[in-house]
Amino acid sequence: MVIALLGGVAGGVTLAAIAGARRTDTAYPRLAEATKAYDVLVNPDQGTDSKLRERDVARLPRVAQIGRIDGLAVIGANLRQSRDYLTFVPSGGAYTKFSQPKVTDGHLPRRNHPTEAFIDDVIAGMNDLVVGDRFRLVVVRPHDVQALSTLDNAAIATRIRKGQLGRIVSIRVAGIGVIPDEIVADQGFRQATVVLSAGFTQRYPHAYEPFFGLVVRLHGGAASIPAFRRAVERLVPDEAIAFQTAPVTAAKFERAVQPDVGALTIFAVVVGLTGALLVAQGLARQAFLEASDAPTLRALGFDRAQLFGLSMLRASTIAAGSALVALVVAFVVSPLTPIGPARTAEPDPGFAFDGLVIGLGFVAVVLVMLGLAAIPSWRFARARSLDDRDADRRPSRIVGMLGDLGAAVPTIVGVRMALEPGRGRTAVPVRTTIVALALGLAVVVGATGVAASIDHLIATPTLFGWNWDVQINAQKDQDPAGTAALHETIDRVLDRSRAVSGWSTLTLSDLRLSNSSVPAVGIVRDAAVAPSVVSGRLPRRTNEIALGARTLRSLDADVGSIVAVRANSGRLRHLRVVGRVVLPGVGTYPGSDKTALGEGAVVTRHALRTLGPDFGRDDYLIRFRRDASRATRSRLVNRIGTITGGEGATSTFEVGRQRRPSDILSYQRVRSTPIVLAAVLAVLALASIVHALVTSVRRRRSELALLATLGFTRRQVSATIAWQALTVATIALFVGVPAGIALGRMGWNALADSLGAVAAPVVPVFVVAAIALGALLVTNLAAAVPARLASRLRPATILRSE
Repeated sequence: MVIALLGGVAGGVTLAAIAGARRTDTAYPRLAEATKAYDVLVNPDQGTDSKLRERDVARLPRVAQIGRIDGLAVIGANLRQSRDYLTFVPSGGAYTKFSQPKVTDGHLPRRNHPTEAFIDDVIAGMNDLVVGDRFRLVVVRPHDVQALSTLDNAAIATRIRKGQLGRIVSIRVAGIGVIPDEIVADQGFRQATVVLSAGFTQRYPHAYEPFFGLVVRLHGGAASIPAFRRAVERLVPDEAIAFQTAPVTAAKFERAVQPDVGALTIFAVVVGLTGALLVAQGLARQAFLEASDAPTLRALGFDRAQLFGLSMLRASTIAAGSALVALVVAFVVSPLTPIGPARTAEPDPGFAFDGLVIGLGFVAVVLVMLGLAAIPSWRFARARSLDDRDADRRPSRIVGMLGDLGAAVPTIVGVRMALEPGRGRTAVPVRTTIVALALGLAVVVGATGVAASIDHLIATPTLFGWNWDVQINAQKDQDPAGTAALHETIDRVLDRSRAVSGWSTLTLSDLRLSNSSVPAVGIVRDAAVAPSVVSGRLPRRTNEIALGARTLRSLDADVGSIVAVRANSGRLRHLRVVGRVVLPGVGTYPGSDKTALGEGAVVTRHALRTLGPDFGRDDYLIRFRRDASRATRSRLVNRIGTITGGEGATSTFEVGRQRRPSDILSYQRVRSTPIVLAAVLAVLALASIVHALVTSVRRRRSELALLATLGFTRRQVSATIAWQALTVATIALFVGVPAGIALGRMGWNALADSLGAVAAPVVPVFVVAAIALGALLVTNLAAAVPARLASRLRPATILRSE
């Protein structure tokens, strides 16, 4: 029963982790299906000044459904919590018939209730709002825009209170939930979202609408996106159109949940292997005990097959019980998954029954336990006697060497008990104990190495492509000539500043490859202030390109390959791949398809002008001198802001600091998972050692009693058990620590390569040394109880019973 419960709990947790990994991995695709997510979101760069018309797009042959979302200029009344809200007014079936938000409480705003709103969980949490509460928004009018771009929050708040800027509107919360696109976002790009009804704009017709987007579902789904994009661009050939596509959003979510899926998978493997190891020990010990009766049963007429069948019948009963327990445990634990952002995306939270995993898992638990029982059962069924069973066992050479060196008798006996299984009724399976501890140490050391490498990645922006201190977007809106003059002034300021060690400009756009599009950047000036290069170099000519690792894999290309890119003219251009790069998350606007770890392209700025749409985004990448003070850096940034906001024109001035991609944020969230798993395995390995030592004392009590009869004191008996534990720990350290270091480095290199980051594995030497010393200390402490039991044995009673 104990073995069946142990196997059932271990199997159930393993199955729950595997099912949870599948549930986590499929949460967003299932949410996209449940909410009828769009295939592409069309965003004209000129906003409401664009000549792109919804009716023209609706006539395109591949369009199955189309809706419109108008963006309103709205700010929060409490500027200390949030200044800007991403506010939408949907129409044409968007957000109602398709591309629906996930509503966790309440409902979407109704058309005949103009002051109802759906808010996302960010706003709800930030303002402590629930369905039915009211909160205040400030509706911005067209003539308020200039003030918003030039005044700070304090001045804006003062004008709002005096009624000189915007109009305060009281809004009732009709529903709370999340916009699927916003579940996963790079650091600094997540926006608080409000969805209003069409009745709102009818009541407040003077609200400023700076932009709009068209949400589209296509016949053929994602496969039709390239052709649809070309058709839309032909409608307005003189404009830049941004396309936010479902495949990129899904890929971003997949990258974000990969750490969670990996953590659950590793947890399943660790628990499964550990459970199998412990069950194997229990079954092996059971086989040892049964083997004592084998000679008697053989004398009564049992043959090998019958002895094997008898042992396997017992194992079958244990396996069936374990499988049933595993099913119950897996179902009961299922509400704990999915984890991470997938928990937000899960369309059907609560209990879940994964028929595939549970069904295959039931069979796997039975087969694994039968397989674990078959080897010792067959081995001992073949033995004609206890002596025959142990005939192939030889004394340990290490024990012989200790005897030749004149080691103390307790030392020799303790080492022999650790290395030699023993014979007959005193036999103990020692190898599994050493393997269990070595495996535990290897996983602990490997896990600490992976955790240290994650910390190093999080703390080292260059490893995820951020080789600058600030990124500044400074431009004169709708004024190319004014922006050019502004940039000339900023160039001179940066060249003369003693606080700057280097700077570049980053042009943002995208490239149309043969079968898809990829976010791209154009670099000019200082190659040192640019995305990180893993291999090769950055492009220097217009016919060269550098790509992220994932993009290279999707194109089946490598450094030196030739890739085809469709230029703005419609002609195909062939570019040579000269480097593999790591790009941080940068894009033309918060909701656009952005570069990411392992995804994206780098070309020269001149090449990007002819290859990609012109969104007018030439951001500055600035790296400060190390000795530049924080005040000096702030003065430079403020000076650029003052220059940008001058001359009375509507301007954009945005300062971006180190932004960690969603991939990095996900690994930061689960960085403790390897340590937790390692701790669990270490506890199980320690329990295995204690169990092995207690079993050894019980099985070898006659030997210990005989040693006591020959003159061993209680202290010498305790020392024998301590030497046994120390020997096991030492051998496990010599095997487990190097294996763990190699395992951690290999694991992290593979993980970094799959991420598309720069691989820089870290070995925490002091932590590994502490683990080794701690293993020796804990093992000796674990031996204290068995040693005390051994020292209190009564030789006369034991030898009389033997």
